[in-house]
Amino acid sequence: EGTNIELGLMQNFVDLLMRPARIKLAEAEYDVTKLDLAAHLVAFVGDVQNAYYAHRGALGTLGVAKEVAGTARNGANLARAFHTAGNISDLDLATHQADAGDAHVKLLESEEEVGDSRIELAELLGVSHNAKWTVSSRPPSLPDTQVKLTGLEQQALKNRFDLTAHRAEVRAALAELGMEE
Repeated sequence: EGTNIELGLMQNFVDLLMRPARIKLAEAEYDVTKLDLAAHLVAFVGDVQNAYYAHRGALGTLGVAKEVAGTARNGANLARAFHTAGNISDLDLATHQADAGDAHVKLLESEEEVGDSRIELAELLGVSHNAKWTVSSRPPSLPDTQVKLTGLEQQALKNRFDLTAHRAEVRAALAELGMEE
């Protein structure tokens, strides 16, 4: 029984001695988790921005495709009238009709692209693509101040959350092994 008491006291004493190291290790692991989460959030925001601009671009392309299809359709109708009057050949009429058909196909492709980009953006945002939400038709304004490009790469590498998280993982591993940087 004496050895059990001594063993229990020794375990408590060892726990007391190891507590600062365990706290330091837990703090390091907590820092790694925070930085990992921040890196995932930054990546998520980037994905949402990419999807948003892709959707805005698709909407712009759709607007242009509607204009082109309407103009081509009007051109084909005018060509039909000219053909009926005998002013253009069958080949010219067929060319105008083919151009109108091509423009209509591009319009349909643009509509499909808008639908696809809307679905992608909605999935990232966690909302239904059928819900009533819109994207601003006004493009974002340029920043008031100009970005200084000197030292931008070093700043980006210094501020990357994923690299900082890996550095924190290394520090945690060193702390776990009882080694300091």
